[in-house]
Amino acid sequence: MIKAVLDTNVLVSAFLYGGPPLDVLDLAEAKVVEIYTSEDAIAELQAVLSRDKFAGRLRSLRLSVSTIVSLYSGLAVMITPAVVPGICSDPRDEEFIAIALAAGADAIVSGDRHLLDCSDTSPVPVLTTSEFLLVVRDTMQQEPPSG
Repeated sequence: MIKAVLDTNVLVSAFLYGGPPLDVLDLAEAKVVEIYTSEDAIAELQAVLSRDKFAGRLRSLRLSVSTIVSLYSGLAVMITPAVVPGICSDPRDEEFIAIALAAGADAIVSGDRHLLDCSDTSPVPVLTTSEFLLVVRDTMQQEPPSG
C-alpha cells in the first residue's frame, strides 16, 4: 500500500472542488493509498476551511467544516509527527514533512509552491496530485494480481 501525506491545499481542493485531489481521497477510501495526518494538520485544515472565502462554496455543497474535518479524520491515520530541521522556506510546511517521516510515507502530495520547492531537500518526495496519481497507477500495474 502506498503511504502518503496530503497538504491542506490538496484537501481543500478535494472536498470543495473535486477533480484529481478527490481521486486521491477515493483511493484512500478504497484502501489503495494510506493517508497520514496529525492533530496540527487537522487544526490547519479546519482553520483554512473556516475562512470567509470558502463559506459560499461550503453552503452550495451543503457541507460544514466540522463534517469535512470528521470525514477526513476518519479516513486518515493520526500520528505524532517527527521533528524536522528547517528544510522549507515556509515553516508551516515542515509539519507535512514531519508527518511523512514519522509515517514512513512514500510521498507528500501538495499543490503548495513552497512545499514543492523543497522537494529537492526533503527526505520524502513532494509530488503534485497528478504526479502522485501516476505513481499510484504505475505501482498498481506492477503489483501481481491477488487471489
